[in-house]
Amino acid sequence: MQSLTDHPITRRCPPDHPDLLQLYSLLEGQDYIQSNHYTIADIAIFPGLRAVRDFYGTGEDFQMATYTDTMTYLDRCLNRPVVKRGLVIPLTD
Repeated sequence: MQSLTDHPITRRCPPDHPDLLQLYSLLEGQDYIQSNHYTIADIAIFPGLRAVRDFYGTGEDFQMATYTDTMTYLDRCLNRPVVKRGLVIPLTD
């Protein structure tokens, strides 16, 4: 795992929004935010991370691919069966 002080995102992440840096630190050595178990913290956090990467198109700007633990975490959350089902619910008018 790359040190935060050496990581390119340290210089690019706005100082008043260090969310990616904090998430990177929280995931060190564990599968989910609070432990190795999926909790409400993960349910609250991973959709925002997904939005940054997939919908806003800023994943490359923040060099998110270099945060292997964070991207593995996101994929782990997205591969949960209930999350997969929830992502295919059609929108209603």
